[in-house]
Amino acid sequence: MRLYDRKDVMLWQITQTLKRLADMVSLLALAGQTVDVRHTFYPFVEGVSERTYTDEQLAHIDDGLGCTFEGKTYTAYEATQEQRKVERTIRKLKREKTAYNAAGLTDEEQAVNIKLRRLNAKYKAFSKAAGLPEQRERMKVLYE
Repeated sequence: MRLYDRKDVMLWQITQTLKRLADMVSLLALAGQTVDVRHTFYPFVEGVSERTYTDEQLAHIDDGLGCTFEGKTYTAYEATQEQRKVERTIRKLKREKTAYNAAGLTDEEQAVNIKLRRLNAKYKAFSKAAGLPEQRERMKVLYE
């Protein structure tokens, strides 16, 4: 009879947890759901289901939406993605600023602070140009 050491038991527990997680992801996929995206999918049955948009509406779905900012043209979807990119960068810089402050590196902290101010101004200008609401809560760093 073999005695199991702690590493074996922990490895077994991790393996079981990963198997359960994979099973849950498989069930979600069967139900037409994804883990990281807030989209819901339903089957379309020809002759029974109603389409949400006609082909003509789909062809013109982005007309009048989107923007041009700093010489680049964005569709409505690309504008939201650019806004998210700026929000992610701001969160990253805030974490860097906190780290430099904790390490006592004032010059680096000041440089990051300047980048933050410029990026915040870009965020405000881009959101206005794209007609998107500023969502400042997305730029909060929840731990410091």
